[in-house]
Amino acid sequence: MRTTNKNISIKKRAGSGKLFVYGTLRGQYGHKLSKLIRENFQLIGVGHIKGDLFDIGKYPGAVLSRSTSNNIVGEIYQAKKETDIDSTLKILDKYEGYYQGDLPASEYIRKRKFVKLKNGKRVLSWVYLYNKPVANKHLIEGGDYLRHLESR
Repeated sequence: MRTTNKNISIKKRAGSGKLFVYGTLRGQYGHKLSKLIRENFQLIGVGHIKGDLFDIGKYPGAVLSRSTSNNIVGEIYQAKKETDIDSTLKILDKYEGYYQGDLPASEYIRKRKFVKLKNGKRVLSWVYLYNKPVANKHLIEGGDYLRHLESR
């Protein structure tokens, strides 16, 4: 099958309207930016990505890993309007310390990754991944930040 520029463009946009949050942006946490997410996105459900979740101090950091059996638990949201995704992501980029033009200085990087819903369906979503060393950070058992906070 021949790939056209139109097909590439459609493929690049796929998943751009979805967002996976696993820490302080989850609805139950109550951060002020979760209101922005609720205004511009609709909750699809709970899901997970394969990797390790670390306690960074006041927030968690997700590190993807194929070699781990751990999952990172979070919420998947779909933008209510495709036009809202870019403006919302700019605000979230600032909050997460993501500088698209300076990845080494970024505390988190934003990437599209497949997230698995509880029903087994996989959806391509934006996710912020921790971009600093985790050698001295505490691994969050079970990969659920909200549950981790309850047990503190």
